[in-house]
Amino acid sequence: MINIAITEDDINFIKQYKNMISRYMQSHGLECRIDDYSSPEDILAGSMNYDLFCLDIEILDKESAMSYSVKRLTEGEMLDIYTGPAKHHFPEAELKPLYAVKKLMENGEYIGLGMFDDNAGLMAYALFTVSKDTDIILLDYYAVLEEYRSQGTGSIFLSEMKNVLKGVGGILLETEDIEFAVNEDEADIRRRRDSFYRRNGVAETGVKSGYCGVNYNIWYLPVDRELDTKTARSALESLYNMMFEYMKDSDKVDRFIV
Repeated sequence: MINIAITEDDINFIKQYKNMISRYMQSHGLECRIDDYSSPEDILAGSMNYDLFCLDIEILDKESAMSYSVKRLTEGEMLDIYTGPAKHHFPEAELKPLYAVKKLMENGEYIGLGMFDDNAGLMAYALFTVSKDTDIILLDYYAVLEEYRSQGTGSIFLSEMKNVLKGVGGILLETEDIEFAVNEDEADIRRRRDSFYRRNGVAETGVKSGYCGVNYNIWYLPVDRELDTKTARSALESLYNMMFEYMKDSDKVDRFIV
């Protein structure tokens, strides 16, 4: 019996990878046990002894690794993404009304970055809320297109965006609180997302927030400076005020920051 442990953020990719390993083992008359984890730390915390570790699987050839660019998006490109790919990547309840996004753009309070394959087009995108009251920005939507996942694209994009965001102190991010997951599958997805950000230099601030019935942990990716908890909380309050300002009945939305 060969015991194998793997870590990877993309659950669909893990299923494919486990099936591929199982078929290979069976074709060679070998038996195996394959366990998947959110992070290497979870493997070390367990008591199982493994013969093989597959950590943070990335399939990215040299040529494709050099054929991308990251740039600021125009308003037209942001709207195309928001009314196109974003509808497939995010639940309808998480998408702001289009009129609110347009208003933010008109006032220079919404910006976007795109990662582009030099031959095939959009690979990944990030949309941010910004405020004139702080140089800290809030990552509103972040997604890698399906055909570019499990290739290191998300990690590269996070790293490269810091070179494009001139004049920005840093980036606040929200991740859904694991404690409020409705089942173990959802909790596992949230653990993998947290693990991805942690591996890519994003740190928890100790700040928590919530609105529209969803509880979040707040993370921070430094661009030009570090951030303490008090400043993170203040910046988030300013950004939330900006984000909700143009939404109808925003005064009726229950939200908190602690």
